[in-house]
Amino acid sequence: MEKSRGFSLIELMVAVFIFSFMAASMATIYSTAHRHMLQNYRANAVKTTMLLGMRAIQNNLASATRVDTPAFGAQGNVLDFATNVDRVTGCYPVNQAAVAISPPAWHHFCMGSDTAMPGTQALFYHTALLPGSAAACGQPGSPVWNGVYPVPPGSCGLNMGGQTVIKLSQHVAPLPGQMLFS
Repeated sequence: MEKSRGFSLIELMVAVFIFSFMAASMATIYSTAHRHMLQNYRANAVKTTMLLGMRAIQNNLASATRVDTPAFGAQGNVLDFATNVDRVTGCYPVNQAAVAISPPAWHHFCMGSDTAMPGTQALFYHTALLPGSAAACGQPGSPVWNGVYPVPPGSCGLNMGGQTVIKLSQHVAPLPGQMLFS
């Protein structure tokens, strides 16, 4: 009797059995790695949006000449300030030479309802330039800003016309008893 070339039925069954164990273990490894990759992606996305929001606040606040809200020593979920505007009289521009770098403008950061995700809060940034003038502060004809921020309470995140509104971060939820700005 001549020996056949090939695998016997037993050898094929053992090979299929071993392969099925390997496939099951590879599927488990892939599933775990994929889940952790998505968790890292979500964590990185949250950190990145918060970093961009903090940079927007820091960059604009660095050139602020007037901070109106929150008051000194107070806390709140609203931050109002102006750049190149006198903090006492409201006249602008305080520094005519810096108008190209820091134009007279108001800035309003607030926490409001996120229209894209109902039931959640988001951090919004409202801003607009103040009407221009050739006269600098203290000169005849220099303009005076009344210090009113045209973002009524409850309208955070809504564009009131003539202003720029940017959503800086989603899912903003301060800890109980904590405020965003102090």
